[in-house]
Amino acid sequence: MRPLTATFAFCLAALGLVLVFPSLFPDIQLPPTFVDGSTAGLLSGMAMCMASAGLIAWDMTAAQPEPPARPVSAAPVPQTPHRLEPARASDAPSAAPVASTPPPVAGRAQLLDLLHQAKLARAEGRLDDALELAEAAVTEARSSYRSQMHGQAATDLAEALAAVAELEEDEGRLEVALPTYDESLALHRAVAQAAPEDPGAALGLIKALERLADCREARGHRSRARDCYAEAMGLAERLTWLEPDSEVYRKAHQATKARFESLNAELKPEPVNLAWELEAAEDEA
Repeated sequence: MRPLTATFAFCLAALGLVLVFPSLFPDIQLPPTFVDGSTAGLLSGMAMCMASAGLIAWDMTAAQPEPPARPVSAAPVPQTPHRLEPARASDAPSAAPVASTPPPVAGRAQLLDLLHQAKLARAEGRLDDALELAEAAVTEARSSYRSQMHGQAATDLAEALAAVAELEEDEGRLEVALPTYDESLALHRAVAQAAPEDPGAALGLIKALERLADCREARGHRSRARDCYAEAMGLAERLTWLEPDSEVYRKAHQATKARFESLNAELKPEPVNLAWELEAAEDEA
C-alpha cells in the first residue's frame, strides 16, 4: 500500500468514527465541537468509513504489479548438416552462341609488333636478331591458333612462318626453309578453301605459292616451282575475272604470269633434229 493513500484513508476513517461515535455511545459526553448523535452525523460517519475502506481496497488491488510476461522462445530449428547438391545441367547458365565472325586473336598486337621488329632487323642486316624475333612471333601465333581455330589466327601463323622461312633462306638454309614454306602454304590453302569468295584469302594463297616457288627454284626444283607458279597464275586470273577494275588483282596476275612463262620457257625442251642425229649415227657406223 502506498504511503499517501494510507494517510488519506486513515484520516477519512478517523473523521467517520468521530461522526459515528455520538450515535453509538450517547451516554458519553463529548466536547461541543463534535457533532451530536443525529441521524445525519451517523450517516456521514458511516459513509466516510466505507469510503476509507473502499480506498484501501482499491489501492491494494492497483498496487499489485502484473507478473512479467514470460519471453516466448522460438521453436528450436533442427540443425541439419548442409549438403552440396550436384549441379544439374538445367541450372547451368546457357553458353553464348558461337559468333559467325570470330573475335580478334588475343595478343595479336604483340604478334604484329614482333613481325614488324623482325622486318626492321632484316632490313638493317641483323639477320640473327630478326630470326629470333620471327621465331618468337611464330610461338605467339601458334598459341593463338591452337586456342582460337579460325581464319585470322591461321593467317597470322602462316605469315609468321613465312617470315622465319625467308630468314632461313637468306642464311642459305634452304633445307630448313622449304618445310616451313610448306606449312605456311597449307595454312593459307585451308583459309582460302574455307572462304572461297574472300579475295584476301586468295591473295594470301597466291603469295604463299610464289614464296614456295622461289625457294624451290633456288633449291633446284624448277619443275615443282613452275607448278606453284601455274597455280598462282590461275588464282590471280580468277580474281581479275571477278573484279576486272581492280588494279591490285591485275598487277598480281601480270607478275605471276610473267614468272610462270619465264620459267616455263627455260624448262621447255629444245626440238630434236632427228635427221641430223640419224646422219651422225650413220657416219659413226
